[in-house]
Amino acid sequence: MNNITSPNSIHPCTSCQLCAAVCPKGAITIRTNEEGFYRPVLDESLCIDCGLCTKVCYKYKPITPTPPSDYPNIEVWAAACKDEQVLKETTSGGVADVFARELIKQGYYCCGVTYDSDANRAVNQIAVNEAETLAFRGSKYIQSYTFPAFKKLISEYAGKKIAVFGTPCHIFAIDQYLRFRKKREQAILIDFYCHGCPSLNLWKKYVKENLPDNGTLSNVRFRSKHRGWGRYCIEANTPKGKYISPAVNDAFYTLFFSDHVLNESCHTCELRSTLQYTDIRIGDFWGKLYDFNKKGVSIVTPVTEVGKSLFKDVKDRLITNRHRQTDVIPYQSWGKTYTPNAPLRKRLLTELADENIPLKNTIKHYRESLTGKQRLKLGIKNIILRLPSPIISLIKKIYH
Repeated sequence: MNNITSPNSIHPCTSCQLCAAVCPKGAITIRTNEEGFYRPVLDESLCIDCGLCTKVCYKYKPITPTPPSDYPNIEVWAAACKDEQVLKETTSGGVADVFARELIKQGYYCCGVTYDSDANRAVNQIAVNEAETLAFRGSKYIQSYTFPAFKKLISEYAGKKIAVFGTPCHIFAIDQYLRFRKKREQAILIDFYCHGCPSLNLWKKYVKENLPDNGTLSNVRFRSKHRGWGRYCIEANTPKGKYISPAVNDAFYTLFFSDHVLNESCHTCELRSTLQYTDIRIGDFWGKLYDFNKKGVSIVTPVTEVGKSLFKDVKDRLITNRHRQTDVIPYQSWGKTYTPNAPLRKRLLTELADENIPLKNTIKHYRESLTGKQRLKLGIKNIILRLPSPIISLIKKIYH
């Protein structure tokens, strides 16, 4: 059993797991590596060298990032669900929720990410009715275990209408498979304006040290609106009551936004900087235009005719405003690369994997690596985050 590597690969593994799902002989299994990322493992005795795994894999395909100017006719919309309850229960403007329920009505089987409370991890599931799409609500800021659901998509749901919500790397792989099988027209693919995914070891240790109730978590929200939209807050129900993450110096978000513990493929991801493989891209409408909004606003970028048609079908359920790309792109990760300090990254990931090292020690080592300017900036940010929400919004507006 070997980790799948090849001198012909040109990108790091994204952990999408579709290679295992498409393997006709079950020669590929998915495991977490020592750094806390999902990786394919190959049983060479079962492999028949069919090459199907490489046909769907980002590692082997040259990608050309496209500047926004290459999409002069692409529409960019701000959107928020008119249903106040849906808006409250979702992460941004509730658009993904509206799309999912509409797709079910149109006869699609929807694949999205839920939270497995027993295993304390994100997993993909396939919804066959509107009620099952409710579990998709809320962003999950960790890698998802996709293999079982993706395996079902290409076997049990082959030939049926499917809709898949995922990160650009998930959507790329599904797109490649469907095109290879000449079934792309049966699917609607919806991806996200993506920042990247951190090591699963970070979440595992965070749960152990901050929610040590030895019971299952439920209603886990990685970006609750407890403090309003735009305030990064983890919320979860535990056997001993509700957990709300601290407003400042939260360990999970400190390391997540450090960009030092993201999957290696996230550092130079080219898929987040192209719209070539998706039908619609959605996300949070960050930036100066909605600094005072506390309920949530989504970006909707319909790309294909199918995507535009779906958006048109749900528009009456949304409050919408059309915008320019320049109102959106500067506040997203489009075209950006992360350049973490390699020795520091290795140390942080090694410590996260060691159950005997408290998370606070890893946070300490990260902060010790910051320059004086970076520490000053972090200190100012923490002071601002302690202020009343209206003042924070005003400061954001002035900054922007």
